[in-house]
Amino acid sequence: RGILVALADDLMRLEEGELVPYRLADGSPVKASWINALLVRDDEIWIGAENGIFAIHDGVMVDWSRQGNLPVSRYVYLVQADDGGVWAVQPAGLVRIKDGHATLLTHEHGIHEDHVYAMVPDDYGDFWLDTNRGIVRISQDELNAVADGTERRVNPSVFEGVHAVKTADKLALEYSGARTSDGRVWFP
Repeated sequence: RGILVALADDLMRLEEGELVPYRLADGSPVKASWINALLVRDDEIWIGAENGIFAIHDGVMVDWSRQGNLPVSRYVYLVQADDGGVWAVQPAGLVRIKDGHATLLTHEHGIHEDHVYAMVPDDYGDFWLDTNRGIVRISQDELNAVADGTERRVNPSVFEGVHAVKTADKLALEYSGARTSDGRVWFP
Protein backbone atom coordinates (compact mmCIF):
# COMPACT_ATOMS: atom_id res chain seq x y z
CA ARG A 1 0.00 0.00 0.00
CA GLY A 2 1.09 3.54 -0.55
CA ILE A 3 3.69 4.91 -2.89
CA LEU A 4 6.80 2.90 -3.77
CA VAL A 5 10.02 4.64 -4.75
CA ALA A 6 13.19 3.10 -6.15
CA LEU A 7 16.31 4.87 -4.87
CA ALA A 8 19.37 3.32 -6.49
CA ASP A 9 19.63 -0.12 -4.82
CA ASP A 10 16.78 0.32 -2.35
CA LEU A 11 13.02 -0.05 -2.60
CA MET A 12 11.35 2.51 -0.38
CA ARG A 13 7.76 3.19 0.69
CA LEU A 14 6.29 6.59 1.50
CA GLU A 15 4.73 6.39 4.97
CA GLU A 16 3.41 9.46 6.77
CA GLY A 17 5.53 11.76 4.60
CA GLU A 18 8.76 9.82 5.17
CA LEU A 19 10.61 7.39 2.92
CA VAL A 20 11.20 4.13 4.77
CA PRO A 21 12.70 0.87 3.48
CA TYR A 22 10.20 -1.62 2.06
CA ARG A 23 10.53 -4.73 4.20
CA LEU A 24 10.09 -8.37 3.24
CA ALA A 25 8.23 -10.86 5.45
CA ASP A 26 11.46 -11.73 7.30
CA GLY A 27 12.02 -8.03 8.09
CA SER A 28 14.92 -7.55 5.69
CA PRO A 29 14.92 -4.61 3.29
CA VAL A 30 14.61 -5.14 -0.47
CA LYS A 31 18.02 -4.86 -2.10
CA ALA A 32 18.77 -5.03 -5.79
CA SER A 33 21.62 -3.57 -7.80
CA TRP A 34 20.33 -0.24 -9.15
CA ILE A 35 16.59 -0.60 -9.61
CA ASN A 36 15.54 0.45 -13.14
CA ALA A 37 11.87 -0.51 -13.30
CA LEU A 38 8.93 -1.27 -11.04
CA LEU A 39 5.64 -2.95 -11.89
CA VAL A 40 2.95 -3.33 -9.27
CA ARG A 41 -0.03 -5.55 -10.03
CA ASP A 42 -2.55 -7.25 -7.83
CA ASP A 43 -0.51 -8.42 -4.85
CA GLU A 44 2.90 -8.57 -6.54
CA ILE A 45 5.77 -6.15 -6.98
CA TRP A 46 8.12 -6.75 -9.91
CA ILE A 47 11.58 -5.21 -9.98
CA GLY A 48 13.85 -4.83 -13.00
CA ALA A 49 17.41 -4.14 -11.85
CA GLU A 50 21.00 -4.18 -13.04
CA ASN A 51 21.44 -7.67 -11.59
CA GLY A 52 18.20 -9.34 -12.65
CA ILE A 53 14.44 -9.48 -12.42
CA PHE A 54 12.69 -10.06 -9.11
CA ALA A 55 9.12 -10.59 -7.92
CA ILE A 56 7.82 -9.98 -4.40
CA HIS A 57 4.71 -11.92 -3.41
CA ASP A 58 3.45 -12.28 0.18
CA GLY A 59 6.65 -10.66 1.41
CA VAL A 60 8.96 -13.18 -0.30
CA MET A 61 11.35 -12.03 -3.04
CA VAL A 62 12.07 -14.43 -5.92
CA ASP A 63 15.06 -13.95 -8.22
CA TRP A 64 13.69 -14.89 -11.65
CA SER A 65 17.13 -14.56 -13.24
CA ARG A 66 18.17 -17.65 -11.31
CA GLN A 67 14.83 -19.47 -10.93
CA GLY A 68 13.78 -18.82 -14.54
CA ASN A 69 17.15 -19.93 -15.92
CA LEU A 70 17.56 -16.49 -17.51
CA PRO A 71 20.66 -14.44 -18.17
CA VAL A 72 21.61 -12.42 -15.09
CA SER A 73 21.36 -9.17 -16.90
CA ARG A 74 20.24 -5.58 -16.77
CA TYR A 75 16.43 -5.43 -16.85
CA VAL A 76 15.29 -1.95 -17.84
CA TYR A 77 11.55 -2.15 -18.52
CA LEU A 78 8.60 -4.19 -17.28
CA VAL A 79 5.15 -4.52 -18.83
CA GLN A 80 2.03 -6.39 -17.81
CA ALA A 81 0.55 -8.22 -20.79
CA ASP A 82 -3.14 -8.46 -21.59
CA ASP A 83 -3.11 -12.15 -20.57
CA GLY A 84 -1.57 -11.46 -17.14
CA GLY A 85 2.00 -12.39 -17.99
CA VAL A 86 4.91 -10.06 -17.30
CA TRP A 87 7.27 -9.03 -20.08
CA ALA A 88 10.74 -7.70 -19.28
CA VAL A 89 13.20 -5.89 -21.51
CA GLN A 90 16.92 -6.62 -21.26
CA PRO A 91 19.95 -6.40 -23.63
CA ALA A 92 19.68 -10.04 -24.77
CA GLY A 93 16.01 -9.85 -25.79
CA LEU A 94 12.52 -9.98 -24.32
CA VAL A 95 11.59 -12.19 -21.39
CA ARG A 96 8.07 -13.44 -20.68
CA ILE A 97 7.20 -14.75 -17.23
CA LYS A 98 3.84 -16.48 -17.05
CA ASP A 99 2.37 -19.31 -15.00
CA GLY A 100 5.68 -19.92 -13.23
CA HIS A 101 7.75 -20.19 -16.42
CA ALA A 102 10.23 -17.77 -17.97
CA THR A 103 11.03 -17.63 -21.68
CA LEU A 104 13.67 -15.54 -23.47
CA LEU A 105 12.86 -14.38 -27.02
CA THR A 106 15.59 -12.94 -29.27
CA HIS A 107 16.28 -12.05 -32.90
CA GLU A 108 16.30 -15.81 -33.56
CA HIS A 109 12.55 -15.70 -32.84
CA GLY A 110 11.98 -12.79 -35.23
CA ILE A 111 12.50 -9.93 -32.77
CA HIS A 112 14.02 -7.18 -34.94
CA GLU A 113 16.61 -6.13 -32.36
CA ASP A 114 17.66 -7.85 -29.13
CA HIS A 115 18.55 -4.63 -27.32
CA VAL A 116 15.22 -2.98 -26.59
CA TYR A 117 15.00 0.25 -24.60
CA ALA A 118 11.27 0.36 -23.84
CA MET A 119 8.13 -1.69 -24.47
CA VAL A 120 4.62 -0.21 -24.43
CA PRO A 121 1.31 -2.02 -25.01
CA ASP A 122 -1.28 -0.33 -27.21
CA ASP A 123 -5.06 -0.61 -27.18
CA TYR A 124 -5.06 -3.15 -30.05
CA GLY A 125 -3.14 -6.07 -28.55
CA ASP A 126 0.30 -5.08 -29.80
CA PHE A 127 3.55 -4.13 -28.10
CA TRP A 128 5.60 -1.21 -29.40
CA LEU A 129 9.36 -1.51 -28.89
CA ASP A 130 11.90 1.31 -28.93
CA THR A 131 15.23 0.00 -30.23
CA ASN A 132 18.42 1.52 -31.60
CA ARG A 133 17.34 0.21 -35.02
CA GLY A 134 13.94 1.87 -35.01
CA ILE A 135 10.46 1.42 -33.60
CA VAL A 136 8.94 -2.07 -33.79
CA ARG A 137 5.33 -3.24 -33.42
CA ILE A 138 4.70 -6.89 -32.50
CA SER A 139 1.42 -8.65 -31.76
CA GLN A 140 1.11 -9.89 -28.18
CA ASP A 141 -0.60 -13.00 -29.57
CA GLU A 142 2.40 -13.74 -31.80
CA LEU A 143 4.87 -13.19 -28.96
CA ASN A 144 2.84 -15.49 -26.71
CA ALA A 145 2.62 -18.18 -29.40
CA VAL A 146 6.41 -18.18 -29.77
CA ALA A 147 6.93 -18.12 -25.99
CA ASP A 148 4.46 -21.04 -25.68
CA GLY A 149 6.31 -22.98 -28.39
CA THR A 150 3.36 -23.18 -30.80
CA GLU A 151 5.08 -20.87 -33.33
CA ARG A 152 8.75 -20.40 -34.20
CA ARG A 153 8.90 -16.70 -35.11
CA VAL A 154 7.05 -13.42 -34.82
CA ASN A 155 6.42 -11.12 -37.78
CA PRO A 156 7.07 -7.59 -36.54
CA SER A 157 6.32 -4.33 -38.31
CA VAL A 158 9.51 -2.26 -38.35
CA PHE A 159 9.66 1.51 -38.65
CA GLU A 160 13.29 2.45 -39.18
CA GLY A 161 15.64 4.63 -41.16
CA VAL A 162 16.50 8.28 -41.45
CA HIS A 163 13.20 9.26 -43.07
CA ALA A 164 10.94 7.09 -40.92
CA VAL A 165 11.77 7.25 -37.22
CA LYS A 166 14.45 8.96 -35.18
CA THR A 167 17.04 6.37 -34.25
CA ALA A 168 19.83 7.61 -32.07
CA ASP A 169 22.33 6.36 -29.57
CA LYS A 170 20.42 6.09 -26.32
CA LEU A 171 23.27 5.44 -23.92
CA ALA A 172 22.88 8.85 -22.27
CA LEU A 173 19.06 8.73 -22.16
CA GLU A 174 16.64 7.24 -19.69
CA TYR A 175 14.79 4.34 -21.25
CA SER A 176 11.14 5.29 -21.32
CA GLY A 177 7.89 5.09 -23.21
CA ALA A 178 4.24 5.71 -22.44
CA ARG A 179 0.69 5.30 -23.66
CA THR A 180 -1.55 8.31 -23.17
CA SER A 181 -5.22 8.10 -22.23
CA ASP A 182 -6.19 8.66 -25.88
CA GLY A 183 -4.22 5.51 -26.85
CA ARG A 184 -1.16 7.12 -28.43
CA VAL A 185 2.23 5.50 -27.76
CA TRP A 186 5.17 7.84 -27.10
CA PHE A 187 8.94 7.31 -27.00
CA PRO A 188 11.45 10.14 -26.40
